Amino acid sequence: MTLLIFFAILLAAGHGVQATDCPGASQVQPLYRDYNPTTSDHFYTTDQAEAEAASGYNSEGIKASVFTTAVDGTLRLQRFWNAGTAKHFYTANTTEAQIIETEGWALETQNPIFVYSAQVCNAVPLYRLYNSALDGHLFTIDAGERDESELEGYAFELIAGYAYPASATAAAKTTTTKAATTAAAATTPATKATAATTATGSTAPPTDVIVQQPSNTFYGDASPSSSGLSGSGAVPRLHIASMAYLLGGLILAWHLL
Repeated sequence: MTLLIFFAILLAAGHGVQATDCPGASQVQPLYRDYNPTTSDHFYTTDQAEAEAASGYNSEGIKASVFTTAVDGTLRLQRFWNAGTAKHFYTANTTEAQIIETEGWALETQNPIFVYSAQVCNAVPLYRLYNSALDGHLFTIDAGERDESELEGYAFELIAGYAYPASATAAAKTTTTKAATTAAAATTPATKATAATTATGSTAPPTDVIVQQPSNTFYGDASPSSSGLSGSGAVPRLHIASMAYLLGGLILAWHLL
């Protein structure tokens, strides 16, 4: 019986205990980055109109693709504003968010940004760096930009979460266009194939940085600051299918005795 139960457990494991189901690329939106040279402040938003209307900021383009609503496995990258320093600050860490709210930072809830709490679904690290001379932070998924910024006075702090490359948004739009206009899409198969490959996260994440997971978060947390949970890492959910296979295996083992 012990041997049969062992095989039943292996059967359930083989069907996967997954932390999250990967959503389609069509759900991601571009993350725009602006920079204010006067205040040395970087501003991030998923709203193009807001990015273009930001007074004193210069556009640095689309720097990543993120979610604007919570999907399984994501947490909110909370946005803060300090009127005294005229700077923005972003964090997915509940404890850090609570601390800075006591230091003059106001939470801004418009245009939410959601990123994965773990490296799943081919997402890549979203690095956070800090320049003490400028008293400013920089977020980037580009390992090359990260390294170049470190030579310019920025210091790597942590991985704030995981997002998709900027090209993933373009790939999603390409896929939608292809579905709507099949005949037109057939004329440019090479372009579609390239975009689709990018959307799956073909850009390999750098391996020279120790991954630091955001703490006090769990899968499916749409508002980490209100979770009231503590601890590090995320709590994966068991798939119902896996439990069904395990139960079925145990019943089979019992009948074979």
